[in-house]
Amino acid sequence: MLKKSLSFFFLNLFCLGFQVDSVYSQPDQKCNWALNSVAEQIYQSGASVSIIQAHDANNDHVGNPSHRQTRVMIILGKLIYPMEDVVISKEYDSSSNEVVESILNSVQLQQEWANYLVKNCRDLAVVAFGQAYTDWINEYAINTNGLAKARECIDSNSEFNNSLPWGYQFCL
Repeated sequence: MLKKSLSFFFLNLFCLGFQVDSVYSQPDQKCNWALNSVAEQIYQSGASVSIIQAHDANNDHVGNPSHRQTRVMIILGKLIYPMEDVVISKEYDSSSNEVVESILNSVQLQQEWANYLVKNCRDLAVVAFGQAYTDWINEYAINTNGLAKARECIDSNSEFNNSLPWGYQFCL
């Protein structure tokens, strides 16, 4: 029990060492803590992770049931080229595609992380999980109940004039 408590303490202390730009204009330590926590869990599983934030959750979708505007993209796998708006980046020396694929295939784990982030980040509307340099993206969007729900796939040939209904995403 003591070993488990010490591990949790050191993991939390380790997470505090990573400063994150706020997910919205005013600093929110609760959100920063949550983002760091998810990044650390992914990193500890053996995958590189980068978290990107943007204030564009409503740009390609209509019907957001909240006032929230931020989208967070959690990219699994190493980024070769620098990207804008990266708020957390943790590179694992020998990141495994098997670990990345395992995480992306775990709807339950992604749902848990998305809800955790939405509950702790007051402006967060969309949490997306994707594999670096692929089209594999799973999106979770805020719903009327304040929790995130996986967006349903729509064929990319559908005609929506670049504005999808809130609960949907184009999938390949």
